[in-house]
Amino acid sequence: MAGEHFDAYDSPDTRPAESTARPFVGVQFACCSVYCRVYRNRQADAYEGRCPRCAKPIRLKIGAGGVSSRFFTVH
Repeated sequence: MAGEHFDAYDSPDTRPAESTARPFVGVQFACCSVYCRVYRNRQADAYEGRCPRCAKPIRLKIGAGGVSSRFFTVH
């Protein structure tokens, strides 16, 4: 229609999106040659999990002086 203007562009939302994904690290369990994700615990002070085959427990502490790696091999 004459005199009307349709703007198909919109300014993007600049707020960061809230992430609902659970933080995890990848772990290769050498005991059973199997890989799985290990998720952060409720206290957010460690990543805790078990080998999916033999149930060997692991705990990776979170804190200052740590490493930035997201993948680990557990022996």
